[in-house]
Amino acid sequence: MACSDLAVLLAAVVCVLCATPAALAQTVKIYWDCSPNNYSAGSAYDTSLRGMLKNVVAAAVSGGGYANDVAAGKAAYGLAICYTDALPGVCSLCLGMAAGNLSLACPLAASAAMMYNNCLLRYADAPFLALPDMTKEFSFYNPNMTSAGDAVQFSAALNRLMDRLAPAASAGAATAASSTRGGQRFAFGQTNITSDDSLYGFVQCVDDLSSDDCRRCLQSLAATLPMTRGGRAYTLTCYTRFEVNPIYIPPHVGNLVVAAAPPAELPVAKVSVADGNELQAGGKHRTDTRKLRLTSSQEIQTASVVDSDHHSTYFPDWIYRCLSDLGSLQSFDMDHETEQIARKMASIGLWCIQVSPSSRPTMSRVLEMFERSADQLEIPPKHCFFTAIQEGSSEQELGQSS
Repeated sequence: MACSDLAVLLAAVVCVLCATPAALAQTVKIYWDCSPNNYSAGSAYDTSLRGMLKNVVAAAVSGGGYANDVAAGKAAYGLAICYTDALPGVCSLCLGMAAGNLSLACPLAASAAMMYNNCLLRYADAPFLALPDMTKEFSFYNPNMTSAGDAVQFSAALNRLMDRLAPAASAGAATAASSTRGGQRFAFGQTNITSDDSLYGFVQCVDDLSSDDCRRCLQSLAATLPMTRGGRAYTLTCYTRFEVNPIYIPPHVGNLVVAAAPPAELPVAKVSVADGNELQAGGKHRTDTRKLRLTSSQEIQTASVVDSDHHSTYFPDWIYRCLSDLGSLQSFDMDHETEQIARKMASIGLWCIQVSPSSRPTMSRVLEMFERSADQLEIPPKHCFFTAIQEGSSEQELGQSS
């Protein structure tokens, strides 16, 4: 073994021995590839390649997890990337291990790639950075499903989430970092599986891909994903991850792509009073509403109302318009005391169906809201509560601080 190879190996071993157990547990080698073409030891290419790999790894570790480099005279091209969903402290360890193992697995290979679950190190003797790779090189999944119904729910949630994340990442708009930070083409997201469970996702492309190639790469990976409770899939130019537990999001990421679940197809809910007359939206029938009740047994957030022109309206949207435009529910001809109670219940209900779990009040907060008068309660912003996504609409992005 050449002295230079031994030095690289020793550096990698020292890096591993000094790493924290948590970081080691997060770093697993999953794929490598060596070209059949070789270069000569001690050649000009050998010298240029070693210098370039050292520089590109250092630049990625210090520059936000992403760097590419070209050796002098364009003899060698390199890429080092730490995926943005990796925990802090993992990047330097991962790329250090990749650099050491690359020289051992692919000695004198003119082109090679070493992929870990959290990073990728790649070099070649020809330009490759802008060339998309659509071949899935590695994947692993959590297959635990309790029933066929689970698979159906996960399928809908996963498709909905990936449909939103791919264009967000390809546009490079899912990060609040400055343009000098590497690794711009990524997106984090969340969608509801059920009213109680969420699915979290992350996708990332090599920065040098065009927007179209990034989107196509991510879509090709999404088409291969099984209906499971989580997993990861990789090509050499893009990466996809989905989990039922929250995924680590670095502090510099400002926005989360939220793919809201559409409301279920349910029968129209009718609002009735004691005498059996149907009460329609807009207060067209003015009757005693002290015994007002919903005759539908479905939850209020999936109910609809019928206006005077027999148009179905999503119930929370209708209630929101009453509160925001009129400031009350007096269109029902309620007495003041009943209207105050109804308005308080409606305001609290709108907060409880926020699409982002972090925006929903805790139970202790709900109890505090019940102690307040209706006039003291604010209604949430219209764009933030549960609503159907219309075909062709743009991504809904909510700050983590919302």
